[in-house]
Amino acid sequence: MHPDVPAWRRNAALLSLCLAFAAPAIAQKTCSKADAANAEKAIDRVVSWGTMHKTWKDYGHCDTGQAAELFTEALLRMIVGSWPKINELEAAFTSDIPYREWILERISSGALPKGDLDDVHDLTQNNCPKSQKRICEELHKAAEAGKDKGKPAAPKPAAPAAPAAPAAPAAPAPSAPPKPAS
Repeated sequence: MHPDVPAWRRNAALLSLCLAFAAPAIAQKTCSKADAANAEKAIDRVVSWGTMHKTWKDYGHCDTGQAAELFTEALLRMIVGSWPKINELEAAFTSDIPYREWILERISSGALPKGDLDDVHDLTQNNCPKSQKRICEELHKAAEAGKDKGKPAAPKPAAPAAPAAPAAPAAPAPSAPPKPAS
């Protein structure tokens, strides 16, 4: 007896499809309060691209709320503040696709202040080491996309109001009718 080939293929396709959708759900980890507290401490200690990558791998599942803000600050600190060390990003940026996508999404999200996006844009355009051209191009495109989505710049202080014109003198109050003489 030969197996029914079309039924076998259909069953294999269904199994593959189920596994494809189940794997990410299984892989998603919830962020406990302890994880969130540890994430915040770890993110505060990010001083190199190696520690950035490790912290993201260990606590990326906590990338919401306060931890998300800290991740963003750490990412900007690494890009802008440690630009001369951008070559240290290459290995993880090239080999860890979800990490690369996270970095690019964070920059292109439109959630970063315009000044920070301008810094990333300028560094990638004007100070890119030749050996890091690919990374610079991707970061540059992400910064441009972020600028297009744009978080509005902080509002400028309102201009002082023009002095008001002098008020017209008030009309005299009507006088009361004379009282009858008694």
